[in-house]
Amino acid sequence: MNNPLQTIRLEIQNPFSMKEQLKFWKRTHRILLNQKEGGWGQVRHAVWVDYIYHPGESVKVYLTLEKNAYESFHSLLYPKGKRRRKSDVIIHEVSSSELELSAKVSICELKLAYENLFALGGDSPVQLPGQISLVPGECARISFCFIPIQGEEWDTAILKKKMEGGQKERRQVVSQTGWVRYILYFINAMLQRFLFRDNKGTVDQPWLSGETLQKLNDSYFKSYIRLAAPQHLLPKLARPFLTREGENQLIIHFLPRKEQKASLKEINKLRIGLYSRSDLNPNILGCKEISQLLPLLNKKLNSTSSEARPNLG
Repeated sequence: MNNPLQTIRLEIQNPFSMKEQLKFWKRTHRILLNQKEGGWGQVRHAVWVDYIYHPGESVKVYLTLEKNAYESFHSLLYPKGKRRRKSDVIIHEVSSSELELSAKVSICELKLAYENLFALGGDSPVQLPGQISLVPGECARISFCFIPIQGEEWDTAILKKKMEGGQKERRQVVSQTGWVRYILYFINAMLQRFLFRDNKGTVDQPWLSGETLQKLNDSYFKSYIRLAAPQHLLPKLARPFLTREGENQLIIHFLPRKEQKASLKEINKLRIGLYSRSDLNPNILGCKEISQLLPLLNKKLNSTSSEARPNLG
């Protein structure tokens, strides 16, 4: 049986520095890894971050995790220090139904273009729009799911190719669900290895960037990034992420209708299902990449609601 979830909406009054955000994600990684595992077949504890847009309203930011891990997050959102006070981050405990989308939206995923060991570039954090143009009845959502993993053992053969010839491996992505996805992944991997060797990557400088060197020693999360909106708005939502070009970059992966339905079901239920678990090559991001990619704590966010602010003690 899955553990119950707690969803909160965040108001950020005093944005966090990049250093504070990096500490937040490293401590989040440690807390979730230390949680007791569930029963057979359950996914390791995850944290969801969602950005919800409605017509004429500023973006709202939500964080969802299992209730047995929730209490530990208060100390992360209110770190001790001269710059931090309880009023810097205001928490509203809400129903996860506030995040649900109808089946009318289109969904795409953002995938790393090259193998996971290569890092995204950029020093400043991603800037998402505060509002987007929606007509009554429309909504949009940017959904992140992060699952902590133990230290990644990077493929030394891929590192060697990069250092000797500047060859960066492209990731293998297969558009199917369930067991078919497993089978096609292995078929595609064999074809890439034996038939398409000359077209499996790109050549750049034969040394590792500073961002990649830092990623090799970071803490890691499996990372699922999905955009849901009217189809014509998906490129606009994706644009801020697609500019993060370093040794790696994010690209849009458009989904067939069947996969869109499976992906929508996961983000509406805030549960990783067979569709994502059958992806044998998910994005692996380090804490620094997430801190730069995800404007969770670095932007001032005010509530548009008159509801009372809960006293968390």
